[in-house]
Amino acid sequence: MEQFTLRTGSVGLAIVGQAIIFGAAHGYQSVKSIALIIVWGALYGFLVAACRKTLAPGVLAVIFW
Repeated sequence: MEQFTLRTGSVGLAIVGQAIIFGAAHGYQSVKSIALIIVWGALYGFLVAACRKTLAPGVLAVIFW
């Protein structure tokens, strides 16, 4: 996400960009699942960018989901 932020100059675009790429990486799943993964990726991106500055909360949420 840091690279997206540096290249676009916008944290919001970085969050959206990383979420779309994260969802596309799960292209083997259904379209509904990919859409949900994009939403979760955006949420975790927001947590990293705005709240915690770390991936730890997102990683723990995925592990215990």
